[in-house]
Amino acid sequence: MAKRVMDDEHKAKMLQGRVQAKANREKAAALLEEYGVALHSWKFWKNVSAPDREAVLEAIRKADLANINADIKAMQAQIDAKITEKENLGAM
Repeated sequence: MAKRVMDDEHKAKMLQGRVQAKANREKAAALLEEYGVALHSWKFWKNVSAPDREAVLEAIRKADLANINADIKAMQAQIDAKITEKENLGAM
């Protein structure tokens, strides 16, 4: 099976999509900062459709996992540094 080669038009379209997605995330963050208090109310969420609520829950779950993985990676780096330090002390 031949490899698919992206043409310049497709690359430009992907880049445009990434730029738009970044702008949307920045806009969403600003709106969340401004109106975030409303998200704490169950009355807000009762008016949101079930699929949208489920999508929000899934996004939050993925964000939690990403944060936990980043914490684990940082802790692993600290552990590796301590192990190296211990080995260096033992070698003296």
